[in-house]
Amino acid sequence: MSSLRAQKPINKAGRGKIMGQSQLDQRHAIFNHPDWPRFRWRQEALDRDLAGWSEEEELLANKLKYIEGAFLVELRRISLYEELISSLELDDEYLEPEAIKATLAEKPLVFRSHWASDSSPGTRFLSADPGPRIAALIDLHLDARANPEKRLSTRRLTLWRRALTQPGSLAGLGSWRGPAFGLNPARPGSRPYALEPLPAPVAKRIPLEMDRFFNWHNAPWPHHLTLKAALTHLWLWIAQPYAGGSGHLARLAADLALAGRGEIAAYYSLSQAISRDRENYHATLAATINSPNLDVTPWLLWFLKTLRQAGQTANARFDLIITQAARWSGTQGQPLSQRQKNALALLEVNFLGPLNPRRYARLTKCDLAVAERELNELVARGLIDPKFLSPTDLGPKPGRQDLGLF
Repeated sequence: MSSLRAQKPINKAGRGKIMGQSQLDQRHAIFNHPDWPRFRWRQEALDRDLAGWSEEEELLANKLKYIEGAFLVELRRISLYEELISSLELDDEYLEPEAIKATLAEKPLVFRSHWASDSSPGTRFLSADPGPRIAALIDLHLDARANPEKRLSTRRLTLWRRALTQPGSLAGLGSWRGPAFGLNPARPGSRPYALEPLPAPVAKRIPLEMDRFFNWHNAPWPHHLTLKAALTHLWLWIAQPYAGGSGHLARLAADLALAGRGEIAAYYSLSQAISRDRENYHATLAATINSPNLDVTPWLLWFLKTLRQAGQTANARFDLIITQAARWSGTQGQPLSQRQKNALALLEVNFLGPLNPRRYARLTKCDLAVAERELNELVARGLIDPKFLSPTDLGPKPGRQDLGLF
């Protein structure tokens, strides 16, 4: 049986009563095990699922070679949208999907350096307008996906936490939760399958718990990196370092670990796959956190199964892109430019909604006059229905939903 050794011995005297929990609950919670946090798992039980996930990754990597750059940009946008909106929904938070799509459509997928600056990161979203907060949330997810080599620290987690917080006062946003925290407020409680609140370590243990977590997360990892992502997710859920948002932070940190596997992580959405199995997600978390032992094999198995489902969704999308690109490459009559082929394939799979000349120009890297001429030509030849074009200056509009894309 594999195991994860603790960075420091636990201070047993620090095991106080969990707020709102009975002594029985506290005694049986995983974080109060004498060997915490030496997670254990049965490697032989995971080998098949690990091999299955590696196959999905390999398929995705091979298909990347056959997809044009414009498609790859849009695939990353779709994956980022799905990850952001699904993770918010898992915490019972709602932002207007079309507002997120519109921001993503015009935003370069480049991580913004303000996260690393010493200026206050909170000023970007102290507004009743959701636009700045959406931009901050996109930057937050880009940080997790684009910077796996950077250490996870109190400061970085604090910046993530601030981006997740609703606009308002910055007071206390960077603080660990206090003794009034009680039960986990991030757990959805209105669902028919809602579980009992998850226990959490008492507040005075949080600094030690987070130091231990950061030391482990930033240390070399001798096992499959996917297992590190699963344990990262679990550990932050167990610690619940802030008064709310633990689930979203846990999923972000898991994305950070998965990004260490390479660029493939930018093309699938783990949170979307989790949302499709939300009941089992919370049930498996609850069973693991309330377990009297440190064997986390059931959680790892569930995580690997869900991750593979995310990979299968991405692979199906890749197949669709490759098929449509080949279809338009064989268009009869006057030859199409490569830009026009790309535009037709993107529109066919409904990427971020209808096209307009400005967006066509950005996607295909041509000037606006060329974009207008080529789009008009496609309409004149009957290859694009005008109803799937949007006005030049208004950005993308909601498109068809029959393929489950934008």
